[in-house]
Amino acid sequence: MNINISIKNLILNEISMQNKKQQQLLKATVETELARLISSNSSANCLLSGGSFFQIHVDVIQMRDENDTVHLGHQIARTVNKGVIR
Repeated sequence: MNINISIKNLILNEISMQNKKQQQLLKATVETELARLISSNSSANCLLSGGSFFQIHVDVIQMRDENDTVHLGHQIARTVNKGVIR
């Protein structure tokens, strides 16, 4: 199964990314993890034939370490996945 995720805008309130490389890593991590979650989640079958969202409202994320970009990306992807399958 091939799933392509492309995030046009990722708006994170009250989180500052130190540099462009960190921003790109966060975006790539979210896209990769979200694709993995959607492909393994039978509740998201409606997306497997294609789909897009203008906006997804999600729950608040409790961050343990803002400097761990990969962990933050995984947290965001899990939260977005929950918002998609609601």
